[in-house]
Amino acid sequence: MLVALRARADRCRDALGSPGDVARDWARLSDAERAAFAASGRGRMDGIPDEVLRGLGDRADGFGGYYFQRVVDEMATRDRMWLFDGTVPEPTYETPSVERSVTRDNPWEGRTGRRLAQHGIRPAFIQDYRWVTMDNGRKRKVGLPDLEGGVEIKTPTSSKNPHGAVKNYFGNCAGKEGLARVIIDNSESLFTDEEMEAAISDLLGDYDLPLVSCLGKSGELRNIRAKE
Repeated sequence: MLVALRARADRCRDALGSPGDVARDWARLSDAERAAFAASGRGRMDGIPDEVLRGLGDRADGFGGYYFQRVVDEMATRDRMWLFDGTVPEPTYETPSVERSVTRDNPWEGRTGRRLAQHGIRPAFIQDYRWVTMDNGRKRKVGLPDLEGGVEIKTPTSSKNPHGAVKNYFGNCAGKEGLARVIIDNSESLFTDEEMEAAISDLLGDYDLPLVSCLGKSGELRNIRAKE
C-alpha cells in the first residue's frame, strides 16, 4: 500500500516538471519568500540531484521545503481515494443537462474527463456558467470552469495550428470565475506533444492565467511554464 501510495505521489511530483524546472521557479521567488521557506522547517524532498543544488548556490537553503510543498499542493488537486488506493474516480454531472452536454453534445469532454480520472483528477462536471444581475437590473452570463475545483478542460481535435488553438483556448478562459487550472488534452489532436507544449509556453506569458497543464499523447500530465 505504501509503495503504491508513493508511486502516485511521484506522479504528482512528475507533473511539476524536472527538479531543474522547480529550481527555476524557486529562483524567481523574492529573497523574503525563499527566506520564509528556509525558516519554516517544512518537509524536505529526497533525491534532488546535486547539480541542481549546486546550481542554486547560496539560494539552495529552503529549496527542499519548497519542493516538498509544491508536491503537497499538487497532491491536493487529486482525488483522495485515488491517492490512497488508486481508485479511479467516476464522472459525475451537476445536472441532467450537463450530462447531456458532456456525453452527447461534446463527447470529447467526457473522454478527456475519463483520461484525467486516471491521474486522480475528479471529472466532476458542473454548469460552466451562471447568471448575475447587474446594478441596472440586466442579467449577465459569467463563465465558470468545466469541473469542480476550478479546472477548465480543452480538447483539440481538428485544429490545424497549435498556436491558434491555444490562443483561442486562453482567450476563452480569461475572466472565468474561480479558475484554478487549465488542462489542454492533446490526446486527440493533430499535433505532437512537443508542438502543443511549445505553443502553450510561447503564449502563456500573454495571458493572466493560473496553472496550465498539458495531458500528452504519452499519457503524462505536465504543468507548463511560460517561455522565458
